[in-house]
Amino acid sequence: MQTLRAAVLACSILLAAQTAAALPAPILITFEGLSPFASPGASITGIVVSAAGGILDEPAVTAVTGLAFPTGTVATSGINVLGNVYGSDLTVTFTTPAADFSVQTIGSLASQSLGTITVTAYAGASPVGSDSSDPLLNGDSGAPEDSLALTYSSGITSIVFSSDIGGASSFLLDDLLFTPVPEPGTWTLTLAGLLALVVARRSPRRTCR
Repeated sequence: MQTLRAAVLACSILLAAQTAAALPAPILITFEGLSPFASPGASITGIVVSAAGGILDEPAVTAVTGLAFPTGTVATSGINVLGNVYGSDLTVTFTTPAADFSVQTIGSLASQSLGTITVTAYAGASPVGSDSSDPLLNGDSGAPEDSLALTYSSGITSIVFSSDIGGASSFLLDDLLFTPVPEPGTWTLTLAGLLALVVARRSPRRTCR
């Protein structure tokens, strides 16, 4: 019986290790390395950006707005951001459904005034949650900045950003962080590992007398 328990325990440890290795790691997209005014489309691994989206770097933001922003005060990291440069609403579609996401939101640079930025998450065609922010009220010493985040363990397929001031270039985004939903096989490994641990704990122990 001791041999059986040891074998079951070893199996459960191996399954747990395999499960940990199979769980997807969070993916961070900083929008660096893309040319200003480019439409990313499907060029960024893990996401597809709608036609409204365009890349701006900090010098381009200054050129477009006529406002001087010292380096490091617009983008959350690096110098590039994603904005709704070519349309009002901006959609980001995940190539693999995401269990959660967060993104930095940066307010309207043209006017330095902003109402509310809202993101709505979808699973297919069905909305599954929304979040909103007011970057102007949560700003730093440079561009007004805040964050949005949502979790939906069954999988978010796309997110749609909009601003209540409407129009193009009403908001910018940076540092999109998301975690892909684990493959079904990963959950199978997890359940098998838990079952093995339960069996190991419930196996009777012999006492030497």
